[in-house]
Amino acid sequence: DWPKAYKSATKIRSANSCSKLQSELDQVNPGDMIIVETGEYKACTITITRSGTQDRPIIVTSKAKALNRSGAVIFSGGNKFATLANSASHYIIGGFQFIDQSR
Repeated sequence: DWPKAYKSATKIRSANSCSKLQSELDQVNPGDMIIVETGEYKACTITITRSGTQDRPIIVTSKAKALNRSGAVIFSGGNKFATLANSASHYIIGGFQFIDQSR
């Protein structure tokens, strides 16, 4: 239930570009939610290094999903969307479309 997760998030962070998404991921804490603004993001490759916890996962989703609205977030092109580094764990990622990812 994305709207319920939105209401219960410790902190809501917002991203409207690949670089802003990476910046928010570099600062995110357990229980935070990052909402990605509607639009198409080309060749976006991010690295996830911080972890949530079992009870307070980090949620990354589209603004439309989080607020139960219309709109899409599309990640297109590029080598891959994300790399999990430093044993990053406890993430919930959803509400996105991936097109033409080579891996």
